[in-house]
Amino acid sequence: MTNIQLLTGSIANLRWFNESYPEIEQKFKGKFVAIKDEQILENSTSFDLLMEKLEKKGENSDELLIKRVSPMNEITIF
Repeated sequence: MTNIQLLTGSIANLRWFNESYPEIEQKFKGKFVAIKDEQILENSTSFDLLMEKLEKKGENSDELLIKRVSPMNEITIF
């Protein structure tokens, strides 16, 4: 995949994630999700475990959007 294709796919996946957030939150609250082609490909309660699952499936994490599904009213401080 070219960088342009990766960027275009990431933007589409992020848009889908944001638009679908209420439904995604109901199913995956508190979990990490891997998104590909506007679908949840895999999920896990831990980032490291998610990456292991994706590796076993032969997925290239560079081609995926990885997000944590936080409850809508949760505030994250960095």
